[in-house]
Parts: sequence; C-alpha cells; structure tokens
Amino acid sequence: MLIDKEDSEYLRSEGLIVDGYFGGLIIGNSHEIGGIPILSHAEGESYELVAEMEGFEFLMNVVASSKYHERITEINNELAEIKANISIEMLWNNLGEQYPELKIVNTLIEDKTTIFKSKFVLIHGQQFIVNKYSSLMYYEELYKMNHRCKSQLPMMLGY
Repeated sequence: MLIDKEDSEYLRSEGLIVDGYFGGLIIGNSHEIGGIPILSHAEGESYELVAEMEGFEFLMNVVASSKYHERITEINNELAEIKANISIEMLWNNLGEQYPELKIVNTLIEDKTTIFKSKFVLIHGQQFIVNKYSSLMYYEELYKMNHRCKSQLPMMLGY
C-alpha cells in the first residue's frame, strides 16, 4: 500500500512515524491487537506500507543486519524452544531488572482519540526484525551487535 506525500506529511506532523534507522527494542502492540505497521521509503516523499511487526521485537540497523546476518538468523530461529519454556512476561521482567536504562523504541499511542492503533516504524533498507521471544532472551547480544555498527550508519546511508 502506497502512502502519498500528503498523507505522509500528516502522519509526520501528528508524530505517528518513529524512525527505525538506528534500530532497537520495539515497544508496542502485539499482532493480535493490530501490530505495528512498517513503512519504507517509496518514490519521492511517499512511503510504502511493507510489513507489520509487534512489540518486544528487536529491529536491527541495516549495517548490523548485514554484518551479523548469520548469527541474528540463528538467534531468531530459536523461537520454538524459547517459546515452549518461558513466558514473555517473565522475559520482559528479567530484562527490566538486568538493564534498568533499557533503550527502547516506543510505538504506543497515548492519545486515544486517534483512529490509529499504533505509530508507524520507518525502516531504511534491509533491517532484520528478531522475534519477541528471541529478542528478550538475547537482548544484550543483539544490542551490542546493533550498537557496534551505529558509527558506520552515517557513511552508508548519508545521515
């Protein structure tokens, strides 16, 4: 679905687009209650709605996604084993205790008068999205991989 320049400007002016350029742990709706829509740049100043993610998933930046693709894939594929043995609530609570200054990307909407259920996340290129169970179980490793690559982002994408 293409979102034209006018609608894109409206979403930005209302604070409904969160830039996912640097990646991070995403806080927001689960798939069951509408998820978090993902936008990508399209022609001109338009965006394209390309996918949906959900809260507690980790969005890797584009450099880390490429550089550590094999390891991130291994982490992401451990979903079935993790999901069978632990609850998302326990993982989230443990993560909060281990990392009191946790860096997150918040997509929750405080204003209940809007028609939107979530803010949109804008991605740049091929950014890996790690499932929520693996994200919470391997947060420290994902964060470190992502953080090590941040200094390479401006050169790569012109920011």
